[in-house]
Amino acid sequence: MNGNDIAVELRESLCEDCGTLCGDNVDCRVWVYNGVEYTSPPKELIVDAILREVYNTGQREPERKAYQLPENLKKYFIAKAYKDKAERCEKGGNTI
Repeated sequence: MNGNDIAVELRESLCEDCGTLCGDNVDCRVWVYNGVEYTSPPKELIVDAILREVYNTGQREPERKAYQLPENLKKYFIAKAYKDKAERCEKGGNTI
């Protein structure tokens, strides 16, 4: 929200769905709200984040760092690209 993460804390856990898609073990984000873990951000968390941004106008803007792709997503995209290439080669009778 305005360049700020909506989650109060960052957690990840092994994601079998993404692992199946890319053929490797991948950790995906887990959203924590009121002590409960979700695989996607619950509406209440999003609403709270919006309200925090709207009513936090008098506070000093936090220093922002340039976005960097998290390691788990780098691993996912590399493995997925490799798996996709392998599948295309198998269909065409080629090898990697």
